[in-house]
Amino acid sequence: MVLFLFSLQLFCCFCAIVANLNYNSQTVLTTDDNRIRGIRDSEDRDFVVGALIPVHESTASGCSENIYVEASDHVEAVLYSLDLINSDSNLLPNISIGYDIRDSCVNENIALEEILDQ
Repeated sequence: MVLFLFSLQLFCCFCAIVANLNYNSQTVLTTDDNRIRGIRDSEDRDFVVGALIPVHESTASGCSENIYVEASDHVEAVLYSLDLINSDSNLLPNISIGYDIRDSCVNENIALEEILDQ
């Protein structure tokens, strides 16, 4: 029960990060069973940075519902870094960088599927 509540808190934290993004072109990518598999902001961007981050644990059949504690830190670090770069007009003038962050589920097959998915 404690592990379930902890996993639920982590999932809520991850969803809060996704929900607080203030990009108009941001897209939340989901699977058929409504598992968040990534977030993307690539519309009208000059460059797009891709990141594979193990958010969910792996099972024999794919991703589990268990979320890694560090995952939200990694996602937030990527988003924060790109926000700093895009907001500084002296750093890269007239260039905006987007992102495409995907959940690898610590599984090579899922990671490959996410890399090849456009």
